[in-house]
Amino acid sequence: MSNKIQKVAIVFFSPQENTRMVAEWFRDIFQEKGIDARTRDLTGLNRNGISEAEIGFLERMDLLLVGSPVYSWHIASPVEWFASRLPRVHNKLAVPFVTYGGVNSGAALAELARSLQKHGYLIAGAGKFLGKHSLMFGGKKPLGRNHPDAGEKALTKKLVDKIISGSFEEEGAADSISWQTLNNKRALVRMLSRTVNMKSLGPMMPKISINPEKCTKCQVCLEACPVRVISINTAPRILTGCIYCYNCVRLCPEGVFEASMAGVGIGIRGMAVMNRERPQSQIW
Repeated sequence: MSNKIQKVAIVFFSPQENTRMVAEWFRDIFQEKGIDARTRDLTGLNRNGISEAEIGFLERMDLLLVGSPVYSWHIASPVEWFASRLPRVHNKLAVPFVTYGGVNSGAALAELARSLQKHGYLIAGAGKFLGKHSLMFGGKKPLGRNHPDAGEKALTKKLVDKIISGSFEEEGAADSISWQTLNNKRALVRMLSRTVNMKSLGPMMPKISINPEKCTKCQVCLEACPVRVISINTAPRILTGCIYCYNCVRLCPEGVFEASMAGVGIGIRGMAVMNRERPQSQIW
C-alpha cells in the first residue's frame, strides 16, 4: 500500500475550543504542505447526525484524524458514537488525538486507537494535548490556562512530518502503533479507568438548576449545547445525555441555568497532583 497522502479528513468534537484549535492546526499544517485537508465538526450533532456525518466523506480520504476532549478519563460520547459507526476499511491510515485539562488523559487515547484499529485502520501516529480545564471557567488560574499554546502547535507540526515521512506496508505495517502502546498509564490509573466514567462520576458533578421564569426563549442554550439535549418547547429542561460541559450555565444570557462550582477547582487540583500526568502533551 502506498503511503502517499493526498487527502486528509479531520473529524473532531469540541464543546470548548481546545480540540477545535488542535484540529485546525492539523488542517492548516497539512494544507501548507499542499495536502487537501478538511475538517468535520461533530459538535452540535445528535446521534443520527453523527451517523450520517461519515458517509461519503471518508471514502476518498487517505488519512483520518479523529479528535476528542477527555471526559471522565474517556473519549466524549459523540466521538465514541462516530468511531463505532465507521465503515470497515483495509489498512487505511488514522491518527487519534485528545485534549484534556491537565488532570488525567486517562484511557481516552488508547480506546480511540483501539476503536479505529477494530475498523481496519493503521495507527500512523497519536497525540495528547494540554488545554484549559473546562470546569474551571469561574476561577482564577485554571489548570491548563493559555493552552493549547505554541508548544502544542509545534507538536502537531512534528506529528504531521512524522506521518508524511512514515512507511506503512501492506503486510506487517511495521511503523504503525498499537493501541496498547498508548495505554501507558500507571497501573492504578489503568485499573480505575475501568470504573471511572461519565456514568459513575455524573452523580458527583455539580447539579444544574433551571429557573424557567427567566427564560426568554432566545435559543442561546440550544446552540451552546454540544450534544443537543436541551429543550425549551414548553419550559427549559435538560434531556438524557448531558455530558456536563456546563455550556448552558456559562453562556445563557439570562442565567436560566445555574450550578454551584464552588469547590470544584480545589478537587480538580487535588486530582491533578494525585495523577501526576507527565509529560502533559505528547505525540507518538
